[in-house]
Order: sequence, then structure tokens, then C-alpha cells
Amino acid sequence: MLQDIINEIITRELLPEPVTQWSELKGGTMSMLGVLGTPEMPKRYVVKTNPRELVINETWFLKLYDGIDLLPSVRYLDPEFRYFVYDFIPGDTRYERGKKTALMQELTRQVINRYVHPEPGDHYEHVKSRARWRN
Repeated sequence: MLQDIINEIITRELLPEPVTQWSELKGGTMSMLGVLGTPEMPKRYVVKTNPRELVINETWFLKLYDGIDLLPSVRYLDPEFRYFVYDFIPGDTRYERGKKTALMQELTRQVINRYVHPEPGDHYEHVKSRARWRN
């Protein structure tokens, strides 16, 4: 499935810059991820598949906070909500133990201080339904 989606992205030229290569990344429980790029920049974009509901919610969140350096920008959203493509952000998920002050200040400045109260609507129905199911 991921191969088909990546072929679609490449042949339909859905991104601002052409991509010529890709590799698969480790995904989550339901998601599949691939990194797209060129020989000069092999890690330029990430394509992520997920169930429709999750794609809608993930892209809604990222678009709501567009412009925050800690979060990627959405470059393409499939009209059928099968997948979306966002900028690759280099880094490492392993946290080097040390003082957390700088990390917490950056999170506060870039994310918490820019909190946006959601519009009326039920963008997180899947979260609520899981909570009801557990109770």
C-alpha cells in the first residue's frame, strides 16, 4: 500500500519539489511511514498513512499550529484522507539526560504559549469514544 501511495505522489507530482527516492520508516500501531527525497537531499518529506479519522485529526492539528518550528508543515493532504505528506524534521527521539530547562522553555514558548482553543465541533470524537468504551 505504501509503495502505491508513493508512486502516486511521484507520478502526479503532488509536492512542491520533485522526489525520486524513498525508504520506509517505522510507523505506529496503525500508521505506515515513508521518507521521500532526492539523491542530494534524501530526507525531504514524510508520507504518513493512517485510518481516515486519524489523518483528518492529525492534519487539522498540524495546520492549526502551522509555523511552529517544533512541528512539521503539511505539504499535501490526500482528498480521500488516506495519507498526508509533511516536511521531514531531522533529529533524534533519544533524549540525552541533562538539564531540562532549555527544553521546557522551548516547549512553553513555541507550543503552550500559542495554544489555540478548538472551534466548536467534534474533532476529537475518536478520543472521547475510547474513553467511554473504557468506562
